[in-house]
Amino acid sequence: MSSIDTYGLINAKVRTMRSYFLTEAQYRQLVESKSLREFWALLSQTRYAPLVEKVNYQEPVQVEQSFLLAEIQQLNQIKKYSHKRTSDVLNRLMERYDGEKLKIILRSWFRQGKGSNEILPDRILYDFPIQAMVQAKDIHEIIFLLEGTPFQKVLYEARQNYIETRSLFPLELAIDRRIYQRLLDIKSFINRRDRRIVERLIGVEIDLKNLEWIGRFKKYYQLSSAQIADYLLPHGYRLGKEQIRQSLGGDSITKILLQIMRGMNADLPAEMEGELALKALDLFLKEVLMREARRAFGEFPFSIGSVLGYFYLMRLEMQNLRMMVQAKQYNLPPADIDGMLFY
Repeated sequence: MSSIDTYGLINAKVRTMRSYFLTEAQYRQLVESKSLREFWALLSQTRYAPLVEKVNYQEPVQVEQSFLLAEIQQLNQIKKYSHKRTSDVLNRLMERYDGEKLKIILRSWFRQGKGSNEILPDRILYDFPIQAMVQAKDIHEIIFLLEGTPFQKVLYEARQNYIETRSLFPLELAIDRRIYQRLLDIKSFINRRDRRIVERLIGVEIDLKNLEWIGRFKKYYQLSSAQIADYLLPHGYRLGKEQIRQSLGGDSITKILLQIMRGMNADLPAEMEGELALKALDLFLKEVLMREARRAFGEFPFSIGSVLGYFYLMRLEMQNLRMMVQAKQYNLPPADIDGMLFY
């Protein structure tokens, strides 16, 4: 099947859907709204009107779950126009939502049911027996209850690390490894041009995930730099092994950022360490992800780029919405909010 046959219809669909993303003017209105109530009223005038009508903006869990469902519904809409190969790609993208849902289930189980209201009850790709899992007597019962899902094998192989550490992080890390390896495996059935797009976009997301884990390891776990490096995900795009080694070894984050920016404009303080340094890296990598997603759209139209580009731009827009909701809850000034957004 040619690239035009594979991507022609779906490319037209995602480009039409992209035209409904929030505009700069709409972002400006939302940022400058005086309250969460006004923000929600303005959001009702955008493509998110059906979501707004069903959700109580004063219920954070309800808002978060509605945002998740909005993302999943968009992917399901695209799937209707996809051939088998692109449908498989979309399923792999959607599998991350099941992975994140499984993490929330595990956390609720670990805390003896606390936070169970945060678990999305809707089915995504797999059916999880949520109540039985939250009430499971041990990790072995949870693994048994995952029968019929790809996550059963994942947790089975990571169970001993959990038993030895009594921490969920080996289980959560195993889930992440499964999700990103499945995404990278897309390269096995696509052409060379598409492989380059996958390596760039998924590689940047791996960078962001590794950054998240580095922050968690440094904050919550007493691990050596070598141990942390062993736990991180391979195949990052900008944050390679050398940069990770330098950041764990105490090198200046500003120095590392300048090394990986490759000509991008930046106004950075001379020295950044700790949480400020990790935040700077996070913001930089999100900027790279946005640029790469837009670049994927601008390249040859009959490629995986339009699908992946839409996915990551959609995710960034949903992150912006979450950020604005939280900012309005804390009455942050518009200038502070705008600096947190990517559009």
